[in-house]
Amino acid sequence: QDSSFFDLYEYEFIVDHYIEQLRFKEAISAVRRAMLQHPYASSLKIRYVQLLIETGKPARALGIIRRMGESEGINYEYYLAKGVA
Repeated sequence: QDSSFFDLYEYEFIVDHYIEQLRFKEAISAVRRAMLQHPYASSLKIRYVQLLIETGKPARALGIIRRMGESEGINYEYYLAKGVA
């Protein structure tokens, strides 16, 4: 196991680089490693969801989106609309 540590912005740069190069396998690997070091970073989870969708795994992506909404309140607009209705 490699014990290197990158800050969140460095990981985002690395993942984005792989995405721009259409190297999705490497991007997924990098974002997974990043999420281990930065488990509360929503930006990494969103990138992971985007990669899952891009690689044909929308059901898995949807499961992550649902968990994000429940645990982090990301779907605040949904709850606001529900409250107003």
